[in-house]
Amino acid sequence: MSQASKLSAGNLLRLERIRVKKAAQDAGFDLSPIQEGDLLVFRSTLLPGRVGVAIKHAGVYRVVISDESVGSKAAKDCDNITAQADPPWPVQVDAIQGFEALHRLLLRTVTLEHVMGEAPAAVFRARTSSLPTSPRY
Repeated sequence: MSQASKLSAGNLLRLERIRVKKAAQDAGFDLSPIQEGDLLVFRSTLLPGRVGVAIKHAGVYRVVISDESVGSKAAKDCDNITAQADPPWPVQVDAIQGFEALHRLLLRTVTLEHVMGEAPAAVFRARTSSLPTSPRY
């Protein structure tokens, strides 16, 4: 009998939730998750984007991403297919198979959010708007 078959359904769900939280924390989502329906929603103090993860069953996940360009690119980079999501989520990735694939998608999402999201550009504009102008020669 395998270890997974020895676990009760409740224990298996708790184990999956721990694994999902671990993947999100590894990716950089440092705030406590919020439960929204079947989603665990993860946020970061450094990024404006949010990611929601639903456990479909053991080792199979559904992910929704709040930034359309970041989510679409992350899904494509990780060889996932996106689907139309319900508002307020513009990007949904169904049937992510396995913890490693979930971990990779969350890491890619955060990496892209750092370079593609609106936050880096807004921070740059705020930090450079008060710099003195250089004289023109």
